[in-house]
Amino acid sequence: MREIVEKIYGLEFHKAKYTLKNMLRILNLLGNPQLSYKTIHVTGTNGKGSTSNFISNILSQKYKVGLYTSPHFIKYNERFKINGKPISDYKLKKRVLELQKILEDNGLTATFFEFTTALSFLHFKKEKVDFAVIEVGVGGKLDATNVLSPVACVITNIGLDHTTLLGTTRLEIAKDKAQIIKAPVFTAEKDESILEVFKAKKESVKTISTYKKTFSDLTKQRFVYLDGEYTLSMLGEHQISNACIAIEVSKYLKVAHNYIRKGLLETKVRGRLDVVSQNPLIILDGAHNEDGFKMLLKFLQNPKEYTLIIGLSENKDVHKIAELIKNKFKEIIITKSKHKPMQPKQIQTHLPKAKIETKPNKALKQALKTNNKIIITGSLYLLPLIER
Repeated sequence: MREIVEKIYGLEFHKAKYTLKNMLRILNLLGNPQLSYKTIHVTGTNGKGSTSNFISNILSQKYKVGLYTSPHFIKYNERFKINGKPISDYKLKKRVLELQKILEDNGLTATFFEFTTALSFLHFKKEKVDFAVIEVGVGGKLDATNVLSPVACVITNIGLDHTTLLGTTRLEIAKDKAQIIKAPVFTAEKDESILEVFKAKKESVKTISTYKKTFSDLTKQRFVYLDGEYTLSMLGEHQISNACIAIEVSKYLKVAHNYIRKGLLETKVRGRLDVVSQNPLIILDGAHNEDGFKMLLKFLQNPKEYTLIIGLSENKDVHKIAELIKNKFKEIIITKSKHKPMQPKQIQTHLPKAKIETKPNKALKQALKTNNKIIITGSLYLLPLIER
């Protein structure tokens, strides 16, 4: 199994061509499996993975539901779930070999994300799902997932990230992400100029209403929204916003209230304000852009109680992130992530008081020598290295 997954990872090095032509050819050869079930297409700068999980878990209370997200936390299989369960090694191997043969027989190649996306569509068709919740990789317009005829679309919010690909302003990024809109769209975005971009696609645009948080601790939070009270097992006020989007999508799809409540409560996504130890308190969080760090700081309330362990990917705006976090924490340790990592020395030029420990587990051991609470963040690719 390891050899097969490593071969898929090898596709990463094929230079990505930012066009959908190759993806459409591949899907044509597969009989367009993505059109054989109802889909919900989810994009946004932050929260798209959590929102996808909320929607999937709600629909799974009644239907057979595929969920395609990225990146995985520990194992590649996690990218392809049906009613919360990742694909088995046996089925993954079978699907990979089938897809590889079709590509080879027709003289086609695929990038890592094209292959993985096509694999998800094929798997969900073979398993006869009723719905599939599909998370965009990056952006919207030329993302390999933008080949759907969805029953609903989600754009969680618009912020500055992946600016070299999507544009340097929020408006430019909104225009790129809006290209997935082919059905009613649900959003937590409040900026009227951004909403006008969505409305220009001639589909209905539903923004979430006001909610009220009623309780929170380190295990759960409760809030009131519209006609009911809901409990989440995920932390941070931004998750309430994500949950409200999921509620609106579910109501649009005529899902019963008790299924919505149960699905929200059962949703727990690794690496999102993920409390992995209470004593000492250790939290893993996937914040990786300016807005993500703002949400993290809001949740922590008193960052001076924490040692921050941070590792970033090379395409992140380290200057803006550093401006947010410098002098906020009791101690900062810079480490090295796994996927296209930014070099710790480069991060340190923006955080001169920070220490460097390139190996994540050694950085954690160093942090544990203090009595500080610990937050580990900067990249979803960093967090599994700590877990291991």
